[in-house]
Amino acid sequence: MRYYGQIHRHLHRLLGNKEEADDVAQLVFMRFHEHFAEVEPDKAKAWLYKTATRHGLNTLRGKKRFRRWQEKAKHQPMTPQDEQRPPEELLLEQDERAHVRATLSKLAPRDARILSLFFSGLKSYKEIAEEIDVQPGSVGTLLARAKRAFKKEYASSPHTPARRNP
Repeated sequence: MRYYGQIHRHLHRLLGNKEEADDVAQLVFMRFHEHFAEVEPDKAKAWLYKTATRHGLNTLRGKKRFRRWQEKAKHQPMTPQDEQRPPEELLLEQDERAHVRATLSKLAPRDARILSLFFSGLKSYKEIAEEIDVQPGSVGTLLARAKRAFKKEYASSPHTPARRNP
């Protein structure tokens, strides 16, 4: 489409990240395709900018919520089951959780969010699609990409926690 470059540049300036701008621009043009019949031709550019800005700001808000969630998760109290376990096991688990959180924070927000949703119990692609506002058919691809990005980031981190030998 003739406005893609302009919309992408707008999103890149707004988000400060090319990959996020790619993702949001794709979402905006998918929405445009869905609403094409409703948009007057002379107002298409304004509709695209308005939708791009809205989705870009939602992405920024999502990052902020994710950072708050990470901070909250750092300070979770011990459970009675934790008190029964050896301290070294608890420390290894805390290190592992911290490393996973740090790795998630380095990923694109949508990747971190889709992984969090998938591994916290939303196994249905339809449920995940509704939560991240994409088509259900896109979830498998997005999840695979997010897993690859996580594995790459996790493995490249110099602070990989020590592993217990089973």
